Amino acid sequence: MLKEIIIDEDFGGVVKTYFEMQSEFNQNIKFPISRSNIPEFNMKEKITTIGKVDIICGNSKLLNFTLKFLKSNGVNYFEVKNRECKIIFEGKVSKDNNKVISTDRYLAYSISETLSVKRSIEVCKFFVNLFSGEKLEFNIGYLSASVTLENKIERFKIQKVLDTLNKYNFICNEEKITPNEKFTKVLKNSYEVDLIYQLMLEKPIESKININIKNGEFIEGDTINIVRNFKTHLKNLKFNLTEEIYVESPITESELIDGEVSIFGKNSKIIFKKNLDFSS
Repeated sequence: MLKEIIIDEDFGGVVKTYFEMQSEFNQNIKFPISRSNIPEFNMKEKITTIGKVDIICGNSKLLNFTLKFLKSNGVNYFEVKNRECKIIFEGKVSKDNNKVISTDRYLAYSISETLSVKRSIEVCKFFVNLFSGEKLEFNIGYLSASVTLENKIERFKIQKVLDTLNKYNFICNEEKITPNEKFTKVLKNSYEVDLIYQLMLEKPIESKININIKNGEFIEGDTINIVRNFKTHLKNLKFNLTEEIYVESPITESELIDGEVSIFGKNSKIIFKKNLDFSS
């Protein structure tokens, strides 16, 4: 028998699609986005401001950075920093050609949490290139750099952020509105972004699903359909969304325990519907 479940405030179970789980990565990011394996700086040691540089990585270029030489606990570092982001890496200058060389040991970076969506996209593109192994390049006077700071874990993290920001930008373009939401809020509401994006593609998706429902209304052979309603909280995007989830196979005997339904990793089909309110 077909059983429809409407998830509301009184729902006493757990429904989680893998599609939703993928969005939770961005929702759990702490701001500012950063990472460091550098020991605590001893600020009493040497700090030398070298000058202003633009930095290039692959096809990305960021402007107006202050380049500094730092020394802490006997370790030499180079720092490039502007109001949008900061990169610090352990390095030295080659005596042969005055080129900065990275040691691949210590690295720190941070991305400002005050960026607009437009600027955060450009900064994230830069860091995806950087952590993919593209060379970080800059020149100032006699000094130049062409260093590799590859990091697969950080690349994955920043790529997930960039994907969400690009989806939000696409949505705003489709709705002909300015993407003026703070990028931190976009990430915190990344599931809403994914929902709206899928709505606009007008295609159902396939996803695994986990379900735990604590009641005794189900029997072996029942088929479950789930309805979830959402209201979005992003600026100038007022959507009422319905997510209809169709579990593709019936409940088995092993999934019924004392009247509860416990399903893990079953295939489902998700259809998205909308009731769009253009009012602000």
